[in-house]
Amino acid sequence: MYCLKTPWKTKFLILFLLCLPHAEEITAAEGDTNLSARSQELAQQWVHGWIKQEKARIIDNLQGLDGTELSAPNSGDDPNIYRLLVQPVEESLDVITSKLETHILELDAEIESNTTSWIKLRALQIERGQERAAIEGATSTLGLLAHLFDSRNRWIWFCALIATLCLAGAILHDRRHDFRKRFFGTRAKSLRIVLVMKIFTATLASFTVVVFLFGGTIHSYLISQSSGAAVDSLSKVAKEIKGFPAGPNEYDLPKPNSDNKGITVTPAENALRRKIQLTAVKNQLLVSMYSIMSEHGVKLEATNKYLSENANARNSTDFWGRVARFLISALLLGIIGYIAVSLKRLIRKRKKLNGETCPSCLGRGSLVGADSVGEGVVRCNNMVQDPDYPDEDQECGFEIRSIYKQMPKVCFPTLGHVYAGKTHWLAMTYRELSNSRFDADLNFARIQGAKTEDFDQLVDDLIDNRQGTGATQVEYVDPLLFHFTDKDRFGKTDVLLNMFDYSGEVTLSRTIEDPLRRRALDADGYFFFLDPTLPAEPQAKALNDFAEDVKILKGVEGGRTIQVPVAICVSKIDLMCMQPYADPSGGGIIGEFYNELSDLDPNGNEYSMNKIDAFSEMMERYVSTIWPGWNINQAIDRLFDGRFRYFPLSPVGLQSLGTDNLENIAQVPYRVLHPLLWLLQMNGYQVLDKRSVNKK
Repeated sequence: MYCLKTPWKTKFLILFLLCLPHAEEITAAEGDTNLSARSQELAQQWVHGWIKQEKARIIDNLQGLDGTELSAPNSGDDPNIYRLLVQPVEESLDVITSKLETHILELDAEIESNTTSWIKLRALQIERGQERAAIEGATSTLGLLAHLFDSRNRWIWFCALIATLCLAGAILHDRRHDFRKRFFGTRAKSLRIVLVMKIFTATLASFTVVVFLFGGTIHSYLISQSSGAAVDSLSKVAKEIKGFPAGPNEYDLPKPNSDNKGITVTPAENALRRKIQLTAVKNQLLVSMYSIMSEHGVKLEATNKYLSENANARNSTDFWGRVARFLISALLLGIIGYIAVSLKRLIRKRKKLNGETCPSCLGRGSLVGADSVGEGVVRCNNMVQDPDYPDEDQECGFEIRSIYKQMPKVCFPTLGHVYAGKTHWLAMTYRELSNSRFDADLNFARIQGAKTEDFDQLVDDLIDNRQGTGATQVEYVDPLLFHFTDKDRFGKTDVLLNMFDYSGEVTLSRTIEDPLRRRALDADGYFFFLDPTLPAEPQAKALNDFAEDVKILKGVEGGRTIQVPVAICVSKIDLMCMQPYADPSGGGIIGEFYNELSDLDPNGNEYSMNKIDAFSEMMERYVSTIWPGWNINQAIDRLFDGRFRYFPLSPVGLQSLGTDNLENIAQVPYRVLHPLLWLLQMNGYQVLDKRSVNKK
C-alpha cells in the first residue's frame, strides 16, 4: 500500500511499463534480411507444400515406365545360350544406371538451389503483399481494428497487464478484510471497484493471450479482408497452405512389373527403370518450378511498382500505426490510472469517514477539538435523544484522543436478558485483555476513556472486594475502547475496538424506534447472552425481537437471513449443576457436560477455530436439556444461517461449581475471550489459527 500513498510514483511506473520499447518494425524495403519471421515461415511452408503437391501430380501422370521391357527373350534352360544373350545386356545396364545416378544428383542440386531462392522470393512477395494490403485497407474499419491485434503491439498489452495485476494486488490487499467477511458469509462493504477490476483484468489478460498466440494471424486476416485486393497477404498464403494435400515425403514411384507377359525382369532392370522414373519426375518438377517462380517474379514486380507509386500512402500507414500504438497505450494508461485514482479516493473517503464518526453515537462530523479537556483530544458535540425524556436532547460528549479517530472501528454490544451475566463477563474480559492474557501475536492496548475508570472499579469490586455486579443503567453508555492489532501475515491492521455494555432492559422492553436500541443494534457483531438458570420463554422472545429489529435496521428483506455474526454466549455454566435439569448427585447429563468441557479444554486457554467449533457443536447437544421445549438450534440457524457459534463460558470459572457467592470463589474466568476473538475473525481480521494454540 506504500505505492498508493505516492500516486505520482505509481503513475510514473505504469507509464514506464506501457512505453517500453516495442518490437522493431519490420520492413522489407531493406532487403531479405529484414523479412519478418512469419513471412519466411509461411514462404517455406508454401514452397515445400507446393513441391509435395507437384511431385504427387507428376507421379500420378507417369505412363509406360512401369512396363518397359529391357530383358532378353527367354533362352530356355541352356546356361550357355543364357550367358551369351543376357550378360552383354546386363553389363550395358550398369553403365546406363551409373550415368543416370550422376544426372539425378545434378538435378537434386538444382532443385535444392531453386527451392532456397524460391523461398526467399516467396517470402519477399508475401511481405510486399502484406504491405500493399495494409495500404489499401488502412482507412477501413477492419484496417483500424487490425492495429489492436498487431503483434508489434503485444508488449504494450503485456506491460499493461503487469501494471493491472499490480494494481489488482493493491486492491486485494486493501479490501482483504471485506473478502474474508464475504468468505465467512457476513455482510461486507461494497466491492464494486473489485468487480470492475476483475472484469477489466480478465478482459485484458484474455486479449493479451490472444495477441501473443494468434495476433499475427488475426492481424493479417483483417488486413486482407479490409483491402479486398488479390494480393498474397499472410492470411491468404496461410489459407493456401492448408489446402495443400499431404504429398509423399519421398518419391513414391510405381513399382516395375516383375512378370509381364511371361518375361522375367532382373534386379538390374528394376534399378534402371527406377532411375529413369526419377529422372523424368525431377526434370518435370524443375520445369514446373521455373514456371511458377516466373509468375511470382511478375507479381512481385507489380507489387513493388504499386508500393513505389504509393510511397506517401505507405508512410501514412506507418504513421497511423504509431498513432494507434499511442492511442492504445493512452487508453490503457487512462483506464488503469482511473482505477488507481478511484482506489485512492475510496481509501481517503474511508479514512475521512472514520475520522468524522463518533464511536459512541455514530454521529458524523461531530468530533471537534476539546482543548479544555486536554491537548490532542476530540469531543463529540452531537445531540442525541435522551432515553428517559424523548422530547429532550442531550450532548453525546464522548471524548477520545485524535490519534485514534481515523482508525477503522468495530463495534460489538452485549445483549440479552436481564441478569444474564453480561456486565460480569465484560468486566472479566476487560481484565483479561488489560492483563494481556491472550495470544502473544495479538495486541489489545487499553485506551483511556470515560468507561475505563468504571470498569477498573468494577474489576476491583469483583476480584478484591468479592462483590457482585449491579444492574446496568438504561442510558447512553460509552464503549470500552481497545487499540487492537491482528496478526495478518499480509500486513497487520490497527483497529479501534468498541465494546458496549447495554442493559437487559434495552433488549427486553425498548422498541426499534428507541434511539438507544437502534444504537445497540447498529453493530458489526453481537454478544447475545443466554442464561442457563432462566427459563426459555422470556429469552426466546428476547432473541426473536432482537433478530426482527436487526432485520429492520439492516434492511434485510423477508425470507433472507441476517448477515451479521452473533456469538451466543451461554453464561453461568458453573451454576448449571444447581438447576432442576441437573442430577443432584453430580452425575447425569450435566455431569457429562462438565466432563466434555474438561476433555476439550480443561483450563479454557486454547484458542483456535477448531476448538470453537467443537465447543459450539457440543453445546448444541445440551441446549434441549437446558431449555426443553425450545428448538433453539433451528430458531437461531433460521435467523443467522450458520453465522453463529455457541460459547459456553463462566466469568468466575469452573473450580467451584454451584457456588454463587463470590466471597467463597477465587475467580479464574473460563473461555471469556473466545466470543470476542471469534467476532473479530468473522469481521475479516486474522485472529484465530485453525489449529489449537495453547496459551499458558
